[in-house]
Order: sequence, then structure tokens, then C-alpha cells
Amino acid sequence: MINIKGGVFSFNNKKEILKKINLEIKDKERVAFIGANGAGKSTLVDVIIGNKKLTKGEIKYNLKKNINESIGVQFQAKEFPVGLKVKHLLSFYLKLNNLKLDSEKVKKMLKKFDLSEKLNVELKKLSGGQQQKFNIMVALINDPKILILDELITGLDITSQNSMIELISQTLKENINMSLIIVSHNPVEIQKLVDRVIVLSHGEIVEDIKKEEINKKYKSIDNFIGALHD
Repeated sequence: MINIKGGVFSFNNKKEILKKINLEIKDKERVAFIGANGAGKSTLVDVIIGNKKLTKGEIKYNLKKNINESIGVQFQAKEFPVGLKVKHLLSFYLKLNNLKLDSEKVKKMLKKFDLSEKLNVELKKLSGGQQQKFNIMVALINDPKILILDELITGLDITSQNSMIELISQTLKENINMSLIIVSHNPVEIQKLVDRVIVLSHGEIVEDIKKEEINKKYKSIDNFIGALHD
């Protein structure tokens, strides 16, 4: 579905952020990108979604729709302008996808993400968990073939983390044909949501391993991540 061969991305054609990336993500796969800060995870996501173009190498897609229509992206919660309400930003995304605020589909999504009563609330006044729910909801508005989650639970308390992971897990069960890419450092999130882990270091893929192999060799995702730092 996504195939990168010899992928290189350089900043100002000097410093290589990604180095000789060879990566294939198949239909319906659920994949985690992990690695230290600066390893190249977010840059790789930017390449996949088309925000950045490879300096060298190629990326190919096998998708029925174009990449913009096929991918839904949840970025980390950001600072929203004062006065911007949930309904304002949601209406913007809905217009892009030819949907209306009062459609049954949107009503169901608002209920699922516990945002039905928050339409007139300023985005800045939502809790961190509610902001993340909003970001995920709009990422799913266009029924994407690929869902990308970037640091989904960073900055949330334990209760909100568990709630968010369960919400995404349920979403994936309801959308069995959806592929998933997450950027994460959280063992629980990785264990619950993905079946394959890709480790990046200094812009290179240093390990590409199935979750079942991790559990067999290391007993847990936590132990595997710990071994990477030894």
C-alpha cells in the first residue's frame, strides 16, 4: 500500500534527516514508529502524508483514492486561537468533506467522542483529552484508509491515556480495513494497537519487528523498549 525505496530527506540539501529508508506498509497493517527524539519519526510521517518530498529515492502508493483523501492525521493538540469554538473548526473540516454539522454521521461521531455537548465551547477551554478526541474525530471524518496518530496520549493523565487507547482500539475494531501508523513511546499503546514495530535511530530504520516476535523474545513491549536503551 505504501512503499518507500532508498528514501533520503535532507534539510537544505545538507543534513540528512532520513537515510536510505526502505519501508513497505501493507494493507490493513497496524504499525508503530518508535525511537528517541530526533530519530526521524515525524519526518517519516511527513514524507508519507506528502508534507515533505524525498530528496532521493521514491515513495509509491497503492490506493484507490489520492493520498489526501486516503489519509487521516491526528497531530498533537495545539494552541487554538482565543474564541475559536469546537463547532467553528469542525464546520471547516466538514465543508472540506462535503458534510454538514447536522448529518447523522456527524451526530454519531460527536456522541462517540463525547463532544456532543461541547460544540459551543472554545477549543482552548477543552481538557487535553477532549482536545485529542477532537483531533482524532476530524482525522476520521473522511473515512480514511490510513489513520496516523502522532503521540496520541502525550501529556494526558493515566485515566485519560487508558480511555484514549480504548477509544482507538474500538475504532479499529469497527474499521477492520483501516491501516494504522502511530508515533509512540508508550508500551501499553503499542501493545494494544499495533502488530508491527519499526525502530528509527539517527534517520535510519534499525529494526523492523512483529509484535508477536517481540512478545516471544522479550516477553513484553516494555522490555523491548528498555533493551533499546541498554
